[in-house]
Amino acid sequence: MIAFSPSLSEPPRGQIASAEGLPRSAQLAFLIVALNYGVIVLFQKFGYSTDAASLSITLPCLIVSFVALMILGDFRIAPIRLIAYAAFCATAFFSQAMVGRGISWFGMAILFAIYLFFVFEMRVTWGYYLRTVAIFQNLMLIACALLLLQHLWQFTLGANSIFNIEKYIPTQFFYKTYNYIQLINWRSQYIKPNAFIFLEASIASQFLAIALIAETVYFQRLWRLTLYGACLVLTFAGTGLLIVALTAPLLLLKLSPRRAILLAVASLVLVAIVAATGWFDLISSRFGEFQIAGSSSNSRFIAPFLSLSEAIREPSVIFKGVGAGNIKAGQNIVWWASTKLVVEYGVLTTISFYTLLCISLFDRAPSYRLAWGLFVLFNFMGGYLAMPVMAGLLLLMGCLFRPVDAKPQDFRAALREAREGLTNDPPPLTPAAAPSNAAAPIKAPASSARI
Repeated sequence: MIAFSPSLSEPPRGQIASAEGLPRSAQLAFLIVALNYGVIVLFQKFGYSTDAASLSITLPCLIVSFVALMILGDFRIAPIRLIAYAAFCATAFFSQAMVGRGISWFGMAILFAIYLFFVFEMRVTWGYYLRTVAIFQNLMLIACALLLLQHLWQFTLGANSIFNIEKYIPTQFFYKTYNYIQLINWRSQYIKPNAFIFLEASIASQFLAIALIAETVYFQRLWRLTLYGACLVLTFAGTGLLIVALTAPLLLLKLSPRRAILLAVASLVLVAIVAATGWFDLISSRFGEFQIAGSSSNSRFIAPFLSLSEAIREPSVIFKGVGAGNIKAGQNIVWWASTKLVVEYGVLTTISFYTLLCISLFDRAPSYRLAWGLFVLFNFMGGYLAMPVMAGLLLLMGCLFRPVDAKPQDFRAALREAREGLTNDPPPLTPAAAPSNAAAPIKAPASSARI
């Protein structure tokens, strides 16, 4: 059911890979992927919580889906990822054995379960892959509509009257520990919109940033670029904008001169509109928060770095930390993945984890620009190490799919063709069915270079 696929077995540049390894049940596998995207975007608030722990609905959904894909035989294990995952588990167990008692075995189990998925890859056609990206892009259109509706609601009827799903669902069925409702600032009567469905407005902004990056890399539809960008600004959250800013130097090289000019004009119009609302005054007032202990900016970007710097001064942190789940709560620190790993597991475990993460994201990545945006999001925009929602986004957008045919010159045309004939993706060639000249190289277009 599961084959080994050497991660370095990429077809030689200038050749089109054979159909071997493509999904046998493309339509069913596609529906499973769509289901997971739907859960990650639309149902990320849901889960099961007790006084001691909270479990996102995303994790059991991923487990069931991956079991189904294993049965279909659409997975391959990348040996280099498997080795990195084994090293991560081994160093984590070694560090916790040195700590001894008082560690959270539940927390470790969740961590190992989440990142086991990163061992697998699906070798697909470019058309198939682009359709999976389009699922996320379309779901983010729904998010944009909900975000605009939420703004319209609060500006016409008042923030206190906004529909709140938490009032109608038992609290034990929510994924807890997130700020569902946040004021734009402490003096404001309006809230930062989370589009009703996101855990926080900041997470809404981060998802919009990834949608904006993916749209720039692949499809460059001007109306979508404008909509994603406008809604990103209207979240009044800075983390999504920071992701775009840190990826922008790479993205600008992807835009055609015509689209760059049109987007610049649209951006100027947007800037004029948001300036009239006082948005710039509001955002600029937050720059001074970086030096204020306990503020959102300090907790997200200064406190994690200081905690990391303090932790690595202890010699024993090379091999062990304070133990899984033993970070003290209430310190006004957003625990970056790197900070949490160093403090709880030690430096060796942190190195092995980031080896797994970087191999899974960047080895033969369909887009290094998109992979970089996901890396920035995961590592610096929140405490996402044990958060299945963010790990699932990384998995589906950056780690799971590896196109094996030649890269199309026109992604939008390739997407249209794939939508018209998804079920026509060729099945894997069996030895009996393989033509006698299957091994002969076929020249690909010059555009087959990576993105």
